[in-house]
Amino acid sequence: MGRFSRGGSFIPEERACFLPLDFAVVAGGKAVGGVGFVLGTDVERFGAKIGFWLSSRCRGRGMMTAAVRQAVEWMFANTPIIRIFAAAYATNSASQRVLVKAGFRHVGTFRKAFFKNGAFVDGCYYELLKDENEVK
Repeated sequence: MGRFSRGGSFIPEERACFLPLDFAVVAGGKAVGGVGFVLGTDVERFGAKIGFWLSSRCRGRGMMTAAVRQAVEWMFANTPIIRIFAAAYATNSASQRVLVKAGFRHVGTFRKAFFKNGAFVDGCYYELLKDENEVK
């Protein structure tokens, strides 16, 4: 029992790190998209993964780029997060453009990173550090 005695207090604190932070993208009073974060844990606790989606009828207007920028700024200002990363299918140039326009930097492409519709697809990875975001 000795080394497990602290488990009762550790587990609830650790669970809190798994809670995603989600924001709605609203146009005309209706939710048309979303931006969400999943916080890292343990040695990755100062990092977060960002994901986003937008209704097809709202694409191409800069809405998602603005939403990602605002969500990232909020995250850096209100949490201890210092690094945000994202992954996009290598074939999804629109999502990659959003990330670049929002200040993210391409850090690599992982082969066969995702399994979608019965096939492996490559993934492009991006990151933004808090101190780089403050410069903009």
